[in-house]
Amino acid sequence: MLVAVLPRRGAVAWGGAAGLAIAALDLGIADRAVPAIAALPRWPQVADHIAFGALVGLVVRHAST
Repeated sequence: MLVAVLPRRGAVAWGGAAGLAIAALDLGIADRAVPAIAALPRWPQVADHIAFGALVGLVVRHAST
């Protein structure tokens, strides 16, 4: 989905921002559904989502050149 919606210009930054938004949604749902996830430290999970989005953005940027 990210590949389809990320702009080619600034894709890494936009990907990171998208990862942050996905983290808010994903972890909000997971916290309510799975208590074991809620017990985990929050920031490493958020950082993982941001890194994933930025990496997708990097792939998008390189694929468009």
